[in-house]
Amino acid sequence: MRIAYISYEHPLGISGGGIGTYLGQIARVMATRGHDVEVFTGHADLSDTFRHEGYTIHRIATASVTDFREKVVESFANVHTTSPFDIIESAEYGADAYLVRNRFRQVPLAVKLHTPSFLLGRLNGKPFKSRFGKFIFLLKCLRRGIIKKPFWVYDKKSDPEFGLFRMANGLYSPSNSLGGIVGKEWGRQPEISVVPNPFVPSRELLAIPTVKKPDNKTVICFIGKLEVRKGVDILMKAIPSILQRCEHVAFRFIGEPLPSPQYGLNMQEYILKELANFSHHLEFLGKQPAHQIPK
Repeated sequence: MRIAYISYEHPLGISGGGIGTYLGQIARVMATRGHDVEVFTGHADLSDTFRHEGYTIHRIATASVTDFREKVVESFANVHTTSPFDIIESAEYGADAYLVRNRFRQVPLAVKLHTPSFLLGRLNGKPFKSRFGKFIFLLKCLRRGIIKKPFWVYDKKSDPEFGLFRMANGLYSPSNSLGGIVGKEWGRQPEISVVPNPFVPSRELLAIPTVKKPDNKTVICFIGKLEVRKGVDILMKAIPSILQRCEHVAFRFIGEPLPSPQYGLNMQEYILKELANFSHHLEFLGKQPAHQIPK
């Protein structure tokens, strides 16, 4: 089967996100199972095509998700017209395949849920969540004579992610919870199948020794973006209790800090503020390429 994965993110393109990690995994897995796999992805500077781990990558120089959504249409068309694809897979987040789907309606589309933008906003929070903040926003609009729908009111009809979801022939979620939430908001819940994300650890990751560090501390490592959605705030609240019972523990955070529950502070700054008395047990390494994490 010829499979086209359309994704703004990929470990060798626009990297750093969970969707890119998934694409690197699923493309390799499907290629090893005998499928003809091609990935269309974004890159900050390069536009090229090459083979990698048994599948083909088409990188498209792009400035943003919206830019990629437009540019990927011609890249896909150039390949599809000579070697037609049997199926397209794309994430709902970013609606990367939205315009491709509009042009190539005859190609079946599978949409894999990763967490749509409306849900990200609810989980991670947005500015002006308080009633007072919303009142000020509306007051400024009225003073300027602007009639504008409040940005915190979700309108799925104008959401391209919902549009892509509606056009899908198959719908998949990595968990029952995400599928249930999206199905309740967008409909088609009985059609959403649960397919867990694959993860095959690299040899370098498996080679990490399970021993204590020279300073005799056990290191607990959190890998991923530092955001409420990933539960890092729950880990933060547990750290004082853990250290009360076992003081020879260090917590290492590897990932980009996103906005925190406190306006004006990113999550790293927020954790350091909340755990000021435990700062010597905390280490932040920031965003790291996937191949650097085992090191």
